[in-house]
Amino acid sequence: MAAAAVAACGGSSSPSGGSVAATRAATPTPAPISAPAISTASCPAPSMVNNALGTEFTTSTTVSSASLVATLPSGTGHIACTYTSAKAGVFLILLNNMPASLFTAEEQDMMALLSAKGFNVSGVTATPVSGLGDQASSFTSPSVLYGSAVGVDVQQGTNRVVVFEGTATPSLSVVESLATQLLS
Repeated sequence: MAAAAVAACGGSSSPSGGSVAATRAATPTPAPISAPAISTASCPAPSMVNNALGTEFTTSTTVSSASLVATLPSGTGHIACTYTSAKAGVFLILLNNMPASLFTAEEQDMMALLSAKGFNVSGVTATPVSGLGDQASSFTSPSVLYGSAVGVDVQQGTNRVVVFEGTATPSLSVVESLATQLLS
C-alpha cells in the first residue's frame, strides 16, 4: 500500500522491498522566486494609501531622507513619503536592493528618521511579526501630531517597506495590509 501511494505521488518503489529513497532520483531544489524591485521613483498614489487605511489624503510629499541615505549600502534605491490631513499622518519608506542581513541594524536608522519627522520614538521597542514578509517588526508609539501611532518594518527579499500611521485610533492590521500591498 505504501509503495502504491509513493508511486502515485511521483516516487518509485522497489519491488524487492528495497528503500524507496535509494531508488528515487534526486529532485533539484527550485530557486527562490525573487520579487521585482519596489519602485522608488515616486511616492505611491494617495488613493492606494487611502484604500488600505481608510484615510482621505489628497497628496503625498517626498521627504528628505539624508540621514537614512548615509547609512544605506551602495545601490539601494529609496524614497521617503508623507501623507497628511487634519486627522491623520502616514510616513512611508520604500527601499529596494536592501540586503536582508541589515534588517535589524537599519531599524535604528529608521527610528532616527521617524523621530526627525515628528514621531515620538523614545522607548519604542520592536516586536517581531511572523507571517509578514521574510522579516518584520511592529511598533507602537505616542505621536506628537495625531495622538498615537503604529507601524511596521517589513523586509521581503531585497525589498523593504516601513509604514507608520499616526491617528487618534491607528490600526496595526491596516498598516500591515498597506505594507503587504506595497510589497506585491
